[in-house]
Amino acid sequence: MRGASGAQVAGAGERLDVVGPPEARATGALEIAWADAASGAVVPTAAAAQAPSRTGLYRVTSRVRGADGAITASGVDTVAVVPVERTRSWLGACVLSDLASVERAGANPTLARAAGITWDRPIVSWKGIERTRGQDRWDDTDRLIRERVEQGFELAPMLAHAPEWAGSDESGDAPPTDLAALESFAERLTRRYRDQVRFWTLGNEPNWAHTKMPAKTYVGLLAAFQRGVKRADPDVKVLIAGIAFIDLDYVEALYDAGAAPHFDIMNLHPYAFPAPPEDENGSGLLRRTTGVEASVAGIKKVKALMERRGDGAKPLWITEISWGSGQAANDLEAKFRPFMVDPPTQARYYVRAALLSRAWGAERFFLLAVPELPDAAASLFARSGVVEADGTPKPALVALATLAREVGDARLVGEVSGLPPTARGVAFERDGEKVLALWSTAGAVSVRVPGAGRLVRAVDGFGRPLEDGVSITDGVIAATVDEMPRYIHLAPPAASSSP
Repeated sequence: MRGASGAQVAGAGERLDVVGPPEARATGALEIAWADAASGAVVPTAAAAQAPSRTGLYRVTSRVRGADGAITASGVDTVAVVPVERTRSWLGACVLSDLASVERAGANPTLARAAGITWDRPIVSWKGIERTRGQDRWDDTDRLIRERVEQGFELAPMLAHAPEWAGSDESGDAPPTDLAALESFAERLTRRYRDQVRFWTLGNEPNWAHTKMPAKTYVGLLAAFQRGVKRADPDVKVLIAGIAFIDLDYVEALYDAGAAPHFDIMNLHPYAFPAPPEDENGSGLLRRTTGVEASVAGIKKVKALMERRGDGAKPLWITEISWGSGQAANDLEAKFRPFMVDPPTQARYYVRAALLSRAWGAERFFLLAVPELPDAAASLFARSGVVEADGTPKPALVALATLAREVGDARLVGEVSGLPPTARGVAFERDGEKVLALWSTAGAVSVRVPGAGRLVRAVDGFGRPLEDGVSITDGVIAATVDEMPRYIHLAPPAASSSP
């Protein structure tokens, strides 16, 4: 089964194409059955080749029965049915088309858009453009930027891979020593794309792995880069390179080295797998592996550090985060499996992390990947995508699409207080309507929340209407929630008539 885009994703109620042997279909009757992928419950549809009207993840069985009653062809697909409505969101992806985005600029964006993702962080290669000093070749990057904009994404690219002639190494990961060349290139880069790109990041994870460098060295690069960017356009924003995990010592060192005047947006990669996003202690496995804190909640500590340094007014973005869903994957190296969760848990953690990150001060939330990475069997970040390598959608795709529709670009109100110990919630407001996202961290739990207003609608984490389990009495919302966030929409109370 394929939607209009050719992917295993469809809008609610959309007609689908059935892919199969044409000779079999021409000589027999097509039979299609839709079932909820989690419960197995059969779902009625208006027509056999039409997606259900309710969003969700479905198991679709199709077969062709000949005149003699024999089955001549059959197939089973997993199809994500997502909201038809689209809205801007704070969700992004940083590996939308593989790590080498310039070389894969033509990747199909359908699955990212279906998941509610509206931001992309492509990688732009300095040495790919200026292989020889003074000779810029823009063709590949022009195509990348143009295609992403035409596909409807807002862009926050990362500049990486310095040329050897500027003092880097063959890989391009070593810090360049020619700061004047970096400054000049940053000016040309910003000027060329200033009508399409309003955010730029210099480098990636200077505190970690192959890009690791002293904080003072990175600040020197950042200052040169910022001078070039701002000379081309003072209104373009500069993100500091994403800091791997919650490395407070490195962030402190950046400030000690004078970073504050040279960036507009703090940038974190708060990986915490396999721990849930609410866990204040984060992942013990990652802490032992990295030697630093690995938690989503740690972004609150970074915000506190920024405030202590007089930099608290700056925005904070998360431009990489993931939970791999390969807990039971046979092709995954055994040493990586303890870091993994299962697909339903991945869906819950992505949505809850996005909601909490907003509540804790993050303006943007970028997944590591949409499709699984090509080297999944040999990577700690295996199975991080919301779509399997063969194109099969996971529960996380529908859950994120629902988050994008239900919350979208709504204004943050804050965390919901007064909940039971195992319950969490975040409140938003848009066009006078209040939206509550509520969930539990441990099984089903009943919650009561002050909520003056009229109940507009309530949906589960897949966007399906909640027929019961939510009520409002005397200004108090009573609801039963579980580990996947539910969304409750409230309108202001009806005005009373004057006597």
